[in-house]
Amino acid sequence: MELMSVGRALRAIRIEKEMTQEELIELADLSRSQIYYIESGKRIPKLQTIQTICAALGISIYDLVCYIYCRD
Repeated sequence: MELMSVGRALRAIRIEKEMTQEELIELADLSRSQIYYIESGKRIPKLQTIQTICAALGISIYDLVCYIYCRD
């Protein structure tokens, strides 16, 4: 089983919640390039950044970890 990267998982969750990158950028108070690099897997975000993005998405870090590891 191949695991999804943190960035890809965050992107998938954002899309499932019907949120645009613009909305996430505004809610998380991050730059467009930060979100782009994280979602594309070009950068691995720091824990604090993951927490900020999760809060903006309305999920916990536990939810994110489950999304990555508990998928079929």
